[in-house]
Amino acid sequence: DLHSFPTRRSSDLHIARELSAAPSGEWRHLKIRLSCFEKAGADMQRVTAPFLVATEGELAVAVAGIRLESGTDGVLSCPN
Repeated sequence: DLHSFPTRRSSDLHIARELSAAPSGEWRHLKIRLSCFEKAGADMQRVTAPFLVATEGELAVAVAGIRLESGTDGVLSCPN
């Protein structure tokens, strides 16, 4: 149940800047290091929702192909 998640967690990564910079109507890849979640406070041994998007406003986005990958090409600096 989505409503059981707190609205703010210490391990949240804020990607509003990256999303707003993306061209409207075009696909974009967004790669984030797992270590960014750890740095933000996530306990990687207790992850129960590996992907969750929340907003305080309106958001229209299509999401596809969420996966773990190796390599560092195109990886963002840790958001926040």
